Amino acid sequence: MNYSQWNLVVQHPNFDNLTQLFSFKYKSLNPYEGLNDTGMLWGVKFYNDFLSSAGSFGNVQSEILFRKDKSTFTFDKGWAFPRRIYFNGDNCVMPPPDAYP
Repeated sequence: MNYSQWNLVVQHPNFDNLTQLFSFKYKSLNPYEGLNDTGMLWGVKFYNDFLSSAGSFGNVQSEILFRKDKSTFTFDKGWAFPRRIYFNGDNCVMPPPDAYP
């Protein structure tokens, strides 16, 4: 499928510590004052065009880098993973935090 005009809404507890993004755009969505745990992500035209012209073997790598505070960062209960993801408006099913290895 061609996902050249894609968007994501991601809920993650560490968006306050976002340090770098690569190959897409980001806008913070703050539904509650003082809580930054939701972001809107969408493709950059150059990478979208590159992906759609590459055919079925196309590949574009994207990255979100977060600063990790050693006093609060933990893998316990899935803290390092997103809580919810919506891809092009469709809810993606995430396993519960206690199911992560």
